[in-house]
Amino acid sequence: MKIKKIKPGHWVKFLLLVPAALFTLMCTKASFEPEMDLAPPQSQRFDTPRKSPDGRVYFIVEEMPDFQGGGQDAFRKYIAENLRYPEEAKAEGIEGRVFVQFRVKSDGSVDDARIVRGVHKSLDNEALRVILASPEWKPGRQYGKPVDVAFTFPVNFVLP
Repeated sequence: MKIKKIKPGHWVKFLLLVPAALFTLMCTKASFEPEMDLAPPQSQRFDTPRKSPDGRVYFIVEEMPDFQGGGQDAFRKYIAENLRYPEEAKAEGIEGRVFVQFRVKSDGSVDDARIVRGVHKSLDNEALRVILASPEWKPGRQYGKPVDVAFTFPVNFVLP
């Protein structure tokens, strides 16, 4: 059996590779550490709602906003009961899912609704109408104080 000897130049490459790999791992780990207040920095927000008076809009809080004691299921039921399929979209046979981003303010009102991904102008407008007409929510809380919380919610339009 013949044993291959490693040339002296190859050890240098290996010794330079180890510190570079360790440096890369340390930098990568530091970039994934979570933020303490759970509100992502401005550079990481996509289609961010306008800021609340205290300057923060949260996406995740200790106590999420609650719609009439039933959470998101109650909100889905509210949307299904109050959604009116636009006649224009019915006539053209348009269906789809509209994604609406909105903010539940610290007083429980719904504000700052906008279309994140739309389907058709008439469906988009109806989704905005229903969301903005919703009754007040129980506001979200962070550190025991009511805060503004942003939601992105899908509204489905399906023809019977």
